[in-house]
Amino acid sequence: MREVEGHDPERIERVLDWPLRDIFVAFSERTRQAALERYRAELLVWAVLAPYQKRPPKPPAIPSILT
Repeated sequence: MREVEGHDPERIERVLDWPLRDIFVAFSERTRQAALERYRAELLVWAVLAPYQKRPPKPPAIPSILT
């Protein structure tokens, strides 16, 4: 519930009145956004370091939630 409401205690009452499906969709979207941000950060670190490594690793895999 905290993730769906954005950790805002004033919104908890409104979120509790949402249909269960809407809560799951909102949670799924937040999870997808977090995975996208984490993937972009990992990809950026890989892109900066790979040219300077003797045996660069493969780029990070795209999370399954984004495919």
